[in-house]
Amino acid sequence: DHQLLALELVVEAFELGVEDLMLVDGAGAGGGALVVGEGTRAELRRVRILGSTATVGGGALWVAGTLAQPTSALLVDCEIWGNTSSGASGGGALRILGPGASVSIRRSVLAANTAEGSNGGAVAVQNGELALDRVTFSGNSADGAGGAIHLTVNSADATLTMTDSTVAFNTANLDADGSGDGGGVSVVPSGAFTATLVVRNSIVAANLNN
Repeated sequence: DHQLLALELVVEAFELGVEDLMLVDGAGAGGGALVVGEGTRAELRRVRILGSTATVGGGALWVAGTLAQPTSALLVDCEIWGNTSSGASGGGALRILGPGASVSIRRSVLAANTAEGSNGGAVAVQNGELALDRVTFSGNSADGAGGAIHLTVNSADATLTMTDSTVAFNTANLDADGSGDGGGVSVVPSGAFTATLVVRNSIVAANLNN
């Protein structure tokens, strides 16, 4: 694998394709290793993102989109390990933001990621879409809600679809201050908008809410 050390990549092109790359020890505000900006279509295959940090959200990856400039990201055979978000936006590994933001993850592992002081130990989704197919979440943790995944809405509908996936041994409310729920998955609806969770042939087990 090719390795890229201590760098935050900001992508605002129309299309991005990355294969067989390791991103290590990145640091940034939103998206410690990689930012996929509005209006972009990104595809990552066999990419590893390790040990990156973000001070706003998305320790490894930030994906943002709008209805006018939709953004999509596809991750296949990827490993996202040991990344940290220390900001209010959450998502120790991945932050998905906006009604035009859509992420699909296939045959991948998200493990040992942490959302310090916020939600979504591995992934935080707000007003966007996340589709999982044969994805494993393990050992992720959040000081707030959603030890592995946190889905919330405040300006548009949002959807989480999980197929043939495993969410196990993740922890919410890691700091034990009573602020978090959902050791594995947390879904927070709104009166005006819908947060939809669809689970097919998946395992959600052995998660902890402190």
